[in-house]
Amino acid sequence: MNRTHYTPVRSAPIVVNFETKLVGTEYESAQTQIAVWAFAQFKHLRRTCGKAPQFLPLLVVQGDDWSFLAATQSSKADGSAASAGESGSYTTTIWEKVFIGSITSLEGVWKVSAVLQYLAAWSATEYLRWLHTCLDLQEVWSLKDAELAEPLLGVENM
Repeated sequence: MNRTHYTPVRSAPIVVNFETKLVGTEYESAQTQIAVWAFAQFKHLRRTCGKAPQFLPLLVVQGDDWSFLAATQSSKADGSAASAGESGSYTTTIWEKVFIGSITSLEGVWKVSAVLQYLAAWSATEYLRWLHTCLDLQEVWSLKDAELAEPLLGVENM
């Protein structure tokens, strides 16, 4: 579930992929790297679960600037052979970046913080619920934590 060899988090699932680059570094290289990670994660989830989530959230940080991207995977309509960005009969699409904010301003810090809180809440509720259902695991996340996250998602009575 995790590509790291660092023991304390090795078995923890990756939910949000981050790519960091220095200011002035080409955005395309960040997008390529994060696309490879998303492709590998979709492939692993499909192999492990037999299906993939609707999307994977992605974040690119270039210096002080934070951007959101999303990866989706869909079946190829024509059933032709796979090519770059494809696995079997699935095509992975990286949806273009949405600028979140720059941490050089207070407003930007608040925007980045709000997005991170939202993604944490989504991860603790929607994604982990999907993953546990997918893997047929018992509910191990704290319902208390999920209840605390619901207001951030604008969800009532989940």
